[in-house]
Amino acid sequence: MSKVTMRYHVHTIMVVDEQPIVSSQMALFFETVAFMTQDLATVSVETMNYSRRCIEACDFVVMVVGDGYGKTNASGVSQLHLSYLTAKSKQKPLLIFIKTDDVENSSRQRQDFVGLLESQNSQDIYYYNNETVFAPQLAEGYEQFSSGLSKPSWSKASTLNPMAMPVLEQNLDARTKPELRKQTDKSDVSLSNTPLNPSAISRQLSGSSSRSSVGASSMMSSMASGKVRSTFMHLEQEDTYFINGLDDCFSLSYRAHAYQEGNLQEVFLTEQVTWRQILKVLSGLGQSFSSDALLRGLNDLVAENAGEIVKGVVPNAHAVSRCQVSPAELSWILHQLVYNNWIESQIVNQRTHREFWHLTVQALQIVGSL
Repeated sequence: MSKVTMRYHVHTIMVVDEQPIVSSQMALFFETVAFMTQDLATVSVETMNYSRRCIEACDFVVMVVGDGYGKTNASGVSQLHLSYLTAKSKQKPLLIFIKTDDVENSSRQRQDFVGLLESQNSQDIYYYNNETVFAPQLAEGYEQFSSGLSKPSWSKASTLNPMAMPVLEQNLDARTKPELRKQTDKSDVSLSNTPLNPSAISRQLSGSSSRSSVGASSMMSSMASGKVRSTFMHLEQEDTYFINGLDDCFSLSYRAHAYQEGNLQEVFLTEQVTWRQILKVLSGLGQSFSSDALLRGLNDLVAENAGEIVKGVVPNAHAVSRCQVSPAELSWILHQLVYNNWIESQIVNQRTHREFWHLTVQALQIVGSL
């Protein structure tokens, strides 16, 4: 009889190859405690999707912010930032370490990112001066952090269970044999041919947790017809998930100016937003809109409650202005909207190099049923 050992699955987020000593210390520390995965270098869509899948499956996330923000994509967002957004959207417990040595010379992107982390995760943030003193900080931080974790979910068997072999062989066959792969894909293809109506869409979005391939199928046809152009080509490399319900919440971060006793202070705030609110913003933008127009709509959305939310950061603030959602958040939202077949890209204006979006038929049906 095989002996099963339960361990945590921890995923680590940090700029790849930036701090080799820290990376080694984490591997040694978690060797007997947890099964550890980590972000890969952003060289392809597959490596980015690997990071997303690991975050979705893990028990908790450890993030280490070193000297840099990391290499950015065409939207100006790094994998470090994208993985953090994924962890927050999946509500994963986060243990964060931030390097404090030589911070005055760090980039503005890193400074803004650290400000965002500190505004959202004050309880589980630890600071270290350099790589050589990281190990004691990791041990201390994990000891306090682990007391709030649920039971481990990853099991390690000391011997391979023979009963699992048919399942493993079946999975391998589905990947290697074309005829089996076609059979496994049949159910997804049939979904794309199902007629949709507003009431059916509303029921699907509010009540079902199953993955629908309608959005993915429509996107593939759009790509084949050339409708989805430059913006989607870099958006597709970021984190995506299927939206299960219009009232699904996610954290939307932004910066603002708070006024207290005549003094102005820049603050980082977070609001819980639903996809129902996002669709209402989109419905007010007209038939065709730019990314900048969506950003202005998002700024107006968060400004509605900023006066109350700022009280948690600046208790005596008497006014709030200049609410600005970050480009990283805008890029993430655009990605989800494209992935779920709610918006499509129109032809880029060749003269101004601007790209415009419009609501899909599916999104218009949903908006009409709100």
